Amino acid sequence: MSNPADYSNEFAASARASAFGRKCNAAYKKMARRLKLKHDPEAVLKWTRVVAGFAWTFHAGRYADGSLENPLLEIGRRLEEAPQPDAHPARHPAKRRVLHVATTLYDIGGHSRLITNWIHNDKSSEHSLLLTDQEGDIPQWMMQAVAENGGELISLPAESTLLKRAHSLRVIAQSGFDLVVLHHHPNDVVPVVAFASEDCPPVVAMNHADHVFWLGSTVADLVLNVRGFGECISATRRFAQRNLLLPLPLSIPFLSVTKAEARRRFNIPQEQTVLLSIGTRYKFTRTETHDFFATVAKILAQNPAAHLYIIGISREESHEHLERGKDERLHFLGKVEDPTLYRLAADIYLDSMPYGSLTALLETAALGVCPVLMYAPPAPQYDISEDVGFSGLVTCAPSEAEYIATVNRLIQQPNLTREIGAEVRGGLLSHHQGEKWSEYLADVYETLQNARHHPVAIPDTEFMETVNDLALCDFNSARYSDISLIRRTVEAHFNALTLKDMISLFLISLSVRDLRFSYKETRLWLLMFASKLLR
Repeated sequence: MSNPADYSNEFAASARASAFGRKCNAAYKKMARRLKLKHDPEAVLKWTRVVAGFAWTFHAGRYADGSLENPLLEIGRRLEEAPQPDAHPARHPAKRRVLHVATTLYDIGGHSRLITNWIHNDKSSEHSLLLTDQEGDIPQWMMQAVAENGGELISLPAESTLLKRAHSLRVIAQSGFDLVVLHHHPNDVVPVVAFASEDCPPVVAMNHADHVFWLGSTVADLVLNVRGFGECISATRRFAQRNLLLPLPLSIPFLSVTKAEARRRFNIPQEQTVLLSIGTRYKFTRTETHDFFATVAKILAQNPAAHLYIIGISREESHEHLERGKDERLHFLGKVEDPTLYRLAADIYLDSMPYGSLTALLETAALGVCPVLMYAPPAPQYDISEDVGFSGLVTCAPSEAEYIATVNRLIQQPNLTREIGAEVRGGLLSHHQGEKWSEYLADVYETLQNARHHPVAIPDTEFMETVNDLALCDFNSARYSDISLIRRTVEAHFNALTLKDMISLFLISLSVRDLRFSYKETRLWLLMFASKLLR
């Protein structure tokens, strides 16, 4: 992993990033202090979920914090002792029984694919899946993966309290599972409370959100990281008891469709150069250093036969991007549950920037599509070139000009593009599936084979301004430059908040100068208060 000193220090001198981080820290500390005013355990859990959600979304200069998480551990230790559960006999007694725990799963989402691919690639274990707060339908392909493996799929009732969900999760985990793997949302309090007891199987926290704050360090016997950056942060900022690396698993289906056939299905001319990018809208946020669509506009202007297809941004969401890169050769496709045919039709994959979409990048490059990474990553968290098995074949260009030159060269030399794509595919498949990936997984299982679950309190943490913290603050300040951060938090957790909570958050917003006295902001606050009063 590269040393942070190798990266530009522009964020260290960025007044905007520093001011944003300090405002978030001030709000976070005021919100966290209110935990002392909560005496009912359920109220503590609800408020912690709100504060952790704030820290996850608006970086407050920390990646874990005992002052927020340790009270959950205490509640979990006092949780009513789980009754002896009815036996859940393994359908394959000789197999290891793994319980994956997630908050909610979506049709599109990296950690949803991670769980599915893990199940597909690990035939030696029986995998079950428990969801603590599922929103909407469970993806069909996820249900199929669990069923075909022989495991169970459990969704905890949405109407249950957080304490009851934690109790249910503990009971289920104690019913014969050998290992628990957490894929939870960063602010999900249920797993922390559930696994506060030592009378549980070993717990692994899958670090699928390695660049943001998350809860779970207190109950994780092992933090499992998908790249070197996450491994470093887990060791230095999350207080990991143990720390290992597991590359993202890939599961590449056999495909009988050719590139020509894929293009015919979408009415794409065979002579067209197809550029593809996949990512949710926020990953393309314009910052002071990067503007994906302005850069792409320059590439399209120099290559009349090239078109860019973007999965993850709908036409309705594209207005701000079209203002900076108006071109009929930009195709916004919105949500596509299975983008395989678009991947097959593509010549070159442009990773989203400033934040990459790691799973989308790997799944596309694994089909032989030549990838191009972002240019001049300003901090280690942005640079994935050393972590995914590219073996030096693909690196980050040092500047926008050289990035454009690289894409132009790949467009103009299709044979070279295909050669690089084929080499990258071979490297990825050997690193992210098959024997090599199985060795990584075997190391995980061996590490925990005779381990006992040991939850432990973690230290309280203070605000920090490393290059990684400032880079994330800079990105967030660009993304949320025109809204009240605390008002957005209230909207996200409206149903869980009391009127008194909302008044407190309003006053905190005033005190940290987060509240904007515009007509729009004032009206939104008034509407929320009125709605809560009516309820």
